[in-house]
Amino acid sequence: MELLHKDDIEILDYIIKLCFEQGKITADELVLPKSDKSMPEHYQEERWEHRQKLEYYRRYFELLANFTSIVDVINTTNGNIAKSIIPTTERFITSGGFKQLYKDQQEKIRIENILQDKALDEAKVIKWTKKTYWVSVVIVVLSFIISVIALYVSINNLTFASSIYPACNRVV
Repeated sequence: MELLHKDDIEILDYIIKLCFEQGKITADELVLPKSDKSMPEHYQEERWEHRQKLEYYRRYFELLANFTSIVDVINTTNGNIAKSIIPTTERFITSGGFKQLYKDQQEKIRIENILQDKALDEAKVIKWTKKTYWVSVVIVVLSFIISVIALYVSINNLTFASSIYPACNRVV
């Protein structure tokens, strides 16, 4: 499915509401926004407006064609016709329409970005852990050796002290 753009939301909601109200809709029935394009002299005004509407709304009908559970888009030689599927179209409109769909899409993109950042951070930590693993192992082994030596020295000092000072052998 193609991603929705913020600029398309109002127009798609407009088309789907008209389609629901009328049952079906074509590009000719929609209002054409003001344009800077001027009509060539050899065109008739009605034909020019029809062509402009077809060009302008083509992309929106193509987007609507992706939502087959909401609206049925039929391609004809004169343009596209959108037919409303009454129960699902009504449910879609009452649940927020394309505005809500756009919000959900943006939230999904935000969550995907967070998950990508998290995965990247985890990869960095794993890489750092691999580099420092053997250093920590060496430190642990050296600490163990030093503690064994310290224990041995303390035991020898205790036995040496008890042989010199017999009072140290008394248990109080």
